[in-house]
Amino acid sequence: DKPGQLLPVSAFAIRAQPATAAALSDRIHHARAEMVHRILVASYTNEIYTLAFDPEAPSLTLTSTLTVGFHPSWITPHPTYKTIVFTALEQDDGKLVALKCDEEGRLAVISEGPSGGKDPCSLVALGDELLVANVRTQWFRIAQFTAS
Repeated sequence: DKPGQLLPVSAFAIRAQPATAAALSDRIHHARAEMVHRILVASYTNEIYTLAFDPEAPSLTLTSTLTVGFHPSWITPHPTYKTIVFTALEQDDGKLVALKCDEEGRLAVISEGPSGGKDPCSLVALGDELLVANVRTQWFRIAQFTAS
């Protein structure tokens, strides 16, 4: 190779077909969709909200709402399966709720069970156990769960 000499172009580059406007638009839309972050929000309402945060816009948009029960104030993710989250319902007959999140951030209840006390307020998922703090009964519980 001599200085200033053009190097041969690979066969792949020569044979590549120009992309259509529709194909480019699809690629850009897909890349932007990957940039959007899903945020799950629980509060002292009866719903869990899914927000879409697009850092390119920047924008924050409500994309989904699911009524789960009285005061789902805490959300914790499953330690292995990133589409599964848990919440606790802060009520007299405390409940634990397992939810599955789809690609669009829509939630569906997949399981419910007792928290073992009143007003569960904090959760931590470790391995196949869910650590639960029940505030009014001052109970701490370890709940077993399976991924099935």
